[in-house]
Amino acid sequence: MTTFRKLAAFAALSLSLVVASSAAFAGEKGAHEKLAFPVAGATFKQHVEAKIEKKRAKLEGRIADKKIPADKAAELRARFNDGATKVKAEVEKAVADGTVTKEEAKEVG
Repeated sequence: MTTFRKLAAFAALSLSLVVASSAAFAGEKGAHEKLAFPVAGATFKQHVEAKIEKKRAKLEGRIADKKIPADKAAELRARFNDGATKVKAEVEKAVADGTVTKEEAKEVG
C-alpha cells in the first residue's frame, strides 16, 4: 500500500472515529472529557469540534512528517474536510432538540 493510500485510509478511519460514545473511551487515559448522556447539545457539539481539530492536527503532522507533495496533501485535506462536514451535519441533527442521547451520539459516529 502506498503512503498516499495509507494516509487516505487513515483520514477516512479517523473521521469515522471522530465521535464515539464515552464507553469507547472509558479505559483510555487522556485529557478528553467523558460525556455523561444525555448531554447538552452545546457540550456535545464542542466535544465533536475538539475531536475534529485534534484529528486535523494529527493529519497535518503526518503530512509534514511524510513530506507529502502539495497536490496529494491538498487532496487529503479535501477528503478530511468533506468527512468533517458530513459529521458536523449529523451533529446539527443530533443537537436540534438541545439534548443528545447516547443513541443519537452513536448515529453521528
